[in-house]
Amino acid sequence: MSQKNKTSVIIPCYNEEGNIRECAERILALNQPFEIIIVNDGSKDKTKEIAEEILENNENVRLVNLFPNRGKTQAIKEGIKSAAGDFIIIHDADMTVDVQCLVVFHEELQNNPDQFLMGTRFIYGMEKGAMPFKNYISNKITAKIFSYLLKRRVTDTLCGTKGFKKAMDIEFTECRWPDFDLIIAAKNNRLKIKEIPVVYLSRKAGASKMNLYPDVWQLMKRIARELLPANDKNKK
Repeated sequence: MSQKNKTSVIIPCYNEEGNIRECAERILALNQPFEIIIVNDGSKDKTKEIAEEILENNENVRLVNLFPNRGKTQAIKEGIKSAAGDFIIIHDADMTVDVQCLVVFHEELQNNPDQFLMGTRFIYGMEKGAMPFKNYISNKITAKIFSYLLKRRVTDTLCGTKGFKKAMDIEFTECRWPDFDLIIAAKNNRLKIKEIPVVYLSRKAGASKMNLYPDVWQLMKRIARELLPANDKNKK
């Protein structure tokens, strides 16, 4: 990468054949110094083939293939390993978050590298039907818990768009969704946590990959793991 290209945008994908081309094209149209890393997480549709077509004509687009499907956490972990940028922005392929926010994330990280940025979908409002009710409830509950853990108010822990410096030390767990691992890593790395309002729209094609079970259960276990160590230490 050139000196100006300091941000790697990681797009984790699982069965996103209806979205990945337009998502990548929208990011490329921003004309920003971004490296785009598409991580195909064992898709069973044509996501891989479409991604290969995209990178044929774009030197700033790269493809990481995983097989079989390992979950978003592993996709992000492998994407970070492959990233050449000093900063990482994670952006979902479903286009529910406007790509214009990537410019804001990029500029924020350039101005203050010691930040952890989280998109929040609860400031501007959202398109009707964009967020299933179970996701809405999960977000509200986990936002309360993390506000307690972080000792500052946060409103949205599960927005897929997040930004941070690549050098952030992250302990990835077995949870298939990386959001809580990343937030906890930001806390442990003593980064300033900042929420960025984003426009949230309905998914263009396909369906959400998050399920009530086992995904929400895994996320709750991840929170419990963070809350319990203090009790474990007292027993020693």
